[in-house]
Amino acid sequence: MKIRLCFTASFLAFMPLLSAPADASLAAASSKAAATPDFLQTDKTAGFAGAGTQFCAPTAISNSLTWLGTHGYPALLPKGSNLHNVQADLIRLLGSANFMNTDPANGTGPAQVLWGVGKYVEKAGYSVSDLSYEGWRTVPAAQRVSMAPDLDDIRDVIDEDAGAVWLNVGWYRYDEDDDTYQRVGGHWVTVVGYVQGDLLIHDPASPTGRTERVTATLLESGSMVGKEANLPRAAEQYYELGGGLGTKNWTAILDGAVFLVLD
Repeated sequence: MKIRLCFTASFLAFMPLLSAPADASLAAASSKAAATPDFLQTDKTAGFAGAGTQFCAPTAISNSLTWLGTHGYPALLPKGSNLHNVQADLIRLLGSANFMNTDPANGTGPAQVLWGVGKYVEKAGYSVSDLSYEGWRTVPAAQRVSMAPDLDDIRDVIDEDAGAVWLNVGWYRYDEDDDTYQRVGGHWVTVVGYVQGDLLIHDPASPTGRTERVTATLLESGSMVGKEANLPRAAEQYYELGGGLGTKNWTAILDGAVFLVLD
């Protein structure tokens, strides 16, 4: 795993919560996955701004913070006895102007996630040993480890008892004629484990209560293009994500990952 900078101031299908694991690694992964919430960003009872359509980031982050809050870091959770309502309150806090400042029309960028998570954890009274980013999107230089995400780092951090990883997935339209991937949008998901090289995620946009298993395959050619800073760029360092994240019209590419490890 790379040395990190600390922040101080295959065919795949949707899977139900994993059961009857075939080996020890799957058993460990399914245990953590089952204990990590899978909140729906458009939950009608939560009343998020814009019906939650752009609340994937605070929802994905809240899944991990709720797990941490029930596994040794209780001050991360708002007060309350109903965990669903507590997590809904947490999502609203994370998405607020005090933390990530999620835009109901445009969502949340990686820099906002880094700032909001760092501030929220600090306010809760905990310290951070790692809060960093791997990927091409714009973030403070001190928190960028690399311009492309590393699957080994994702696995290492999710194995940490106090670790969390969130993936920033880009939606791209592929043009076969000129071998380009045109970025048309993005999404955030929670990593909850890995099995046999595949990642296990909770997707805030998918129905609750199921863990999804996705492949990550290195692209062999092409360019990623779009209007954002740091595009265009060669696609070879980046992973296409399979399973439920792929769609008929779009290609899912792993643009980046945010890593958190608490002391």
